[in-house]
Amino acid sequence: MNRSNRRKHKNRKIRIAALSIAAVLLCISLSACSEVKLKTSAVKDAFIQIEDATCSRAEAIFMLMEEKAVYEEGQNPADFWEREIGSENMNDYVKDVVVDKLTRYTAAEVLSDRLGVYPSEEAKNKAGEDAVTSWTKISGLYNVDEYEITAADVNDLYLKKATYDAVYNKITTDAVADITEDSTRVMLADYVVIPASAGEETAETIYKSIKEGAEFSDACSAAGYQMLAEQQIKRGEMNSTVDNIAFALNDGEMSEVIVSKEGYYIMRCIDDKLLLESAANYNEVMANAKEAAFRDTYYEFSKESKMSFDSGYWKKIKISEIK
Repeated sequence: MNRSNRRKHKNRKIRIAALSIAAVLLCISLSACSEVKLKTSAVKDAFIQIEDATCSRAEAIFMLMEEKAVYEEGQNPADFWEREIGSENMNDYVKDVVVDKLTRYTAAEVLSDRLGVYPSEEAKNKAGEDAVTSWTKISGLYNVDEYEITAADVNDLYLKKATYDAVYNKITTDAVADITEDSTRVMLADYVVIPASAGEETAETIYKSIKEGAEFSDACSAAGYQMLAEQQIKRGEMNSTVDNIAFALNDGEMSEVIVSKEGYYIMRCIDDKLLLESAANYNEVMANAKEAAFRDTYYEFSKESKMSFDSGYWKKIKISEIK
């Protein structure tokens, strides 16, 4: 497939990639476990309390209902919640996910005042709209009255999320300032590595043979080395010397012998930017940098803040019994 057709083929996949990336990011979010160790003393009328900010039982159960609807879609609910995931079952795993999210949302209400950061009117309006949409769906699936959940509770929950988003963005903005599409580029290349012990002469012999018309792989084989074919290489994955030269190559271009501490490289660029892979890498690097920055702030906040969690109530909840 030539470069032009390859580009067209990739472009047709961009929309699919966007959905895939979103799914990956969702998995990253749902894989987080509760980092903050909450005290087990329950606070009256509150599921979680951090300083003066609270999250109600109704909000917690509603979020469980939202997660239940997502997880059970296309599944057999009969045994789904008892399936093992790591060292726990799905019931406990999803409950941990919900506690982690709600703890963050509640903490964000305190941090919001401390940082002077609040959701915009547009964000609050969007939160209200999303709350109505979710309330309409979930109240049609489950008996919200049994848990005394109201539309106002759901609106409060979504406003908490909007506040969390505003705080999260404020805290993580500086962490991603240097991350660009170029700094997260993924290329496709053939290359060979000759160990330093073999000497630069061997690398030069291979390079000379290629310049005289030999196939890259054949020149490597003749010298007793194997060319690594069609390797995906992420920016920053190799040492800086190799990285700088490799990512300066254009499609079809061959490097000269690259001298590095690991040995001697010869590289041939096949595609200087794989579109789907580069987009996925950009999102992954951004997400990881933001999460690391937020967790640092979140951890320091948790050490100095008074927190409580109604663990007794939560232990009694079984997701499979929510109808």
